[in-house]
Amino acid sequence: MRKKDEVPVKAVKKALDLLSVLLFDSPQGARLKTLAQKQGLSVKTAHNLLKTMVYCGYAEKDGFGHYTGGYLCRKIAYSNQTATCRFQSYVTDILLKHVKKIREGMTYIILENNVWTTFVNVGPGGDIYRVGTDPVRRFYLYETATGRVIFSFSPPERQQLLMEENGIPEFYWEDYENDVKRIRRQGYCITLRKRYRTYSYSVPVFVPGREIAGALGVYTLPEHANEKQDRFILAHLKKASESITQYLMEN
Repeated sequence: MRKKDEVPVKAVKKALDLLSVLLFDSPQGARLKTLAQKQGLSVKTAHNLLKTMVYCGYAEKDGFGHYTGGYLCRKIAYSNQTATCRFQSYVTDILLKHVKKIREGMTYIILENNVWTTFVNVGPGGDIYRVGTDPVRRFYLYETATGRVIFSFSPPERQQLLMEENGIPEFYWEDYENDVKRIRRQGYCITLRKRYRTYSYSVPVFVPGREIAGALGVYTLPEHANEKQDRFILAHLKKASESITQYLMEN
């Protein structure tokens, strides 16, 4: 016997499934019968769901009998895009401020679909590099300082997902289990990638609740590195991290 509270939940799921079809499978619009067939619904059920969605602003019906996403969907999309652009602009300004002082390149790395992804990249001279759309190499998560920081500060369940997506770390990151403990204890990571002649620093950026949001990194030539420079760069990275965390807390 079906529980009473299952009925509205299933109805909402059907409506959300229809909305997904409208937004992602048929953004130019689709007829009622087509939508019903795609979702395995009766025409009557699909019509009732769409009628409610139109009333609430999540769907629209044009003069040709096609259903599309409604004005609220456009409003949400615009809000998300604006928020992302605003945050990207803020992070860029923060990185530029610190790059001018340390005179080394700085980057902000995030996870996108559990893959190491560049969000902002500023060169040593203050040049803002356009982020490419080509897939990154999965081992960046394990070889780079930023990747190691993100992995180290991720909870165990997230680490499992990262390994499922990017492969096991041992092949690219020797003694990674002890390194993870050390990075978490120290609060930063420094790596030397000899084949690329890159000396890198990284610190985590957190959202409220101490959940990892991303990692800030500085990359330089090995000959530029020394203990004094290490302290100098790490201090700037930590200040930049605090600024971004503060922004995330307030927005």
